[in-house]
Amino acid sequence: MENTQKETQYSEQIYYESENPTDSQPQDDVVDYGPRSDHEDEYYDEGYDDNGGNRNDGIKADVSGEEGYVNDVNDEYGDNGDAEMMVDLGGRFNMTPPEASIVIYNRVPKCASSTMQTILRRLSKHLTFEHVSSLIYDHHQLTRDEQEKLVENLTTSLAAAPSHALSYDRHLYYTNFTGLGMSPPVYINIVRDPVERFISSFYYRRSEERLNRIQMHGHLVSPSLSWVNRTVEQCVLLNDPECSFVPGEEKELMLSYFCGHQKFCRIVGNRDAVQMAKQVVSREYSVVGLVEHMDLSLLLLETLVPRFMEGATEIYANIRQREHMVVNINHKKPKVSVAIREELLRRMSDDVDFYYFLEQRLFEQRKNFLSKN
Repeated sequence: MENTQKETQYSEQIYYESENPTDSQPQDDVVDYGPRSDHEDEYYDEGYDDNGGNRNDGIKADVSGEEGYVNDVNDEYGDNGDAEMMVDLGGRFNMTPPEASIVIYNRVPKCASSTMQTILRRLSKHLTFEHVSSLIYDHHQLTRDEQEKLVENLTTSLAAAPSHALSYDRHLYYTNFTGLGMSPPVYINIVRDPVERFISSFYYRRSEERLNRIQMHGHLVSPSLSWVNRTVEQCVLLNDPECSFVPGEEKELMLSYFCGHQKFCRIVGNRDAVQMAKQVVSREYSVVGLVEHMDLSLLLLETLVPRFMEGATEIYANIRQREHMVVNINHKKPKVSVAIREELLRRMSDDVDFYYFLEQRLFEQRKNFLSKN
């Protein structure tokens, strides 16, 4: 029995920690104005961390040496925590730089990113700007040198764009492009209810479509049947590391995409990370929309970022009318009980707190920018 259990664990580890599926991908972004499949990138959306390993290993993180950075964060953004954030949601002002020539959409996996890519590609033709989808899918957390290289590549891409206007999407943590010497860009994003996102991600990793696509790319994947057939309920009840969010452990969170590249941004239960993510959104992002309020989110994007987003609601309506354009829907996804959802809400309290902040900010923006329309 013990040997069987070890073999199962080993099989799951091989699935997660097999060779990085994008080892053959370029390590630098390229200028690519050509069309791409609306769901090509979803093959890489889940299951691998920045180094090709399991994002859910639950490895205890070492954040020693980051205290100085956290102090800098508090100096810049204040250290009044959530009390301050209830006052300053960043929803009272238009945070779009008036002369911005580039939009940064650092998309979050399993948050309507394929739909948003389709919208941006179509808008780029109507509004005369270039859209670049990164060819790097699984490297979200960058070193300082990598951030500087990204700025260099984007500057080159913008200079090469005939329209001198560019939108760029990539699974990427928030990057302070202005601090790296680039003119202020427009930051946008779309997120999803954290529990719904987790459930979607959990079953997408096990979907036949994804496993087949991995094999089509020449990677041998043989996860155990027990892993493939596991349900969210079983995972939660067994306290499997994949469904655990233990304070102090390192794990990619939804808020990591807004907190930044620092190590503490991936630490479960780190209040500095939650505060940093909220402050970055309130001061840098034009709109962070919600999948649950997609029409409102796109209308705000049209209103606050018209140079790049005017007409987004019409394109989205057309997409919804054409069922064959809907991709990556797992129709075999089992229902999850209320009790399990409530337990996930408790475990994912960091992302839930952040999501409620984003929801409040979105409604504040609606009141300030759409109420007169």
